[in-house]
Amino acid sequence: MVIDNLPEDLRSFAQEAFEFRQTLSPESDRGCALMAAAFLDSRLELLISKKLVDDRKIVQQFLEFNGVAGSFSSRIDFCYLTGLLTKSVYSDLNLIRKIRNEFGHRVEPISFETPEIRSRCEQLQNNNTPIDAWPRLKFTNTCFGVLSSIDASIIRVNSFKTPVDHLWTREEKEKSYLNFLNKFNGVLDGMSPELLCSKEGKMKIFGELIDSMYDETKTGTEDH
Repeated sequence: MVIDNLPEDLRSFAQEAFEFRQTLSPESDRGCALMAAAFLDSRLELLISKKLVDDRKIVQQFLEFNGVAGSFSSRIDFCYLTGLLTKSVYSDLNLIRKIRNEFGHRVEPISFETPEIRSRCEQLQNNNTPIDAWPRLKFTNTCFGVLSSIDASIIRVNSFKTPVDHLWTREEKEKSYLNFLNKFNGVLDGMSPELLCSKEGKMKIFGELIDSMYDETKTGTEDH
């Protein structure tokens, strides 16, 4: 079997896709659209979880139903805006989502031959079907073209890393405060009352204090 000859990191994805494609064949048009969209949704969830920082609790909240990326639509947008999807895959996923919604929200009998759905299928890009192919074939073929792109991103994605905190100890904070006071007093001691009350004097004090705070921040970062 061809799947057995694939690299290990691709084999499991290919096997799952192959098995899922087999489950779509006997489905009605409605079942096919709903199941295909749900499968792609779950793959996007996996892709996002691999991209985000390693904090399981926060990631779970982010992806749950009421979370920031809890819907098919928000997951599509997130993956596109973080550079995980090409523009054509992004477009196809939104068309697949709209086709799913047509089947999911309409109670009357409909199929891939229904004009609105056929029209959306005609706009799908990631497929290798003939121009006059059956709309359902264009839909399923595109779904698996999109799936292969998502799975490729899952394999090569690098997760975000949490920046390292540079927190000062109590002693470092006290030292910084004393240095700030000394700097402030030093600036005041070197100024005449006239200069102190002038705009130029106030700007000098402000500039010296800003420089002092920058030096303290830089020193504290280097120490860590």
